[in-house]
Amino acid sequence: MKSVLKSVARQKNHLVAVNQAILFFCLVMLFTTCSKSSSNITPPTPPVADKQITSFTLTRPDGSVFDPAEYSVNINTDSVKIILPPLISRNGLKATLAISGQSVSPANGAVMNFSTPINYTVTA
Repeated sequence: MKSVLKSVARQKNHLVAVNQAILFFCLVMLFTTCSKSSSNITPPTPPVADKQITSFTLTRPDGSVFDPAEYSVNINTDSVKIILPPLISRNGLKATLAISGQSVSPANGAVMNFSTPINYTVTA
């Protein structure tokens, strides 16, 4: 009788262990398979086409406009590169920009010193 009781006790302990393992597995599956909806994730903002510099011209300090053959302008989505001949003074030049946005800073038509890079910011 004693051996039967030990056998029943072992089986009961085994069933308790199996039930605990099943419960643990179910809890793990419950917490690892639940996730936030992908609609809550904000995708990165692509560059906005409605806030770009679309053309760029330079005016000399005396008010005369540079001939397009005198300098080159390369307009990219995030920068404008201007190459002037070496002997042209970079001080006192006025940039006139056409933009696809609401405003630009520094102000359009402001007289600037182009000896160093200037950051223009277009706002939509």
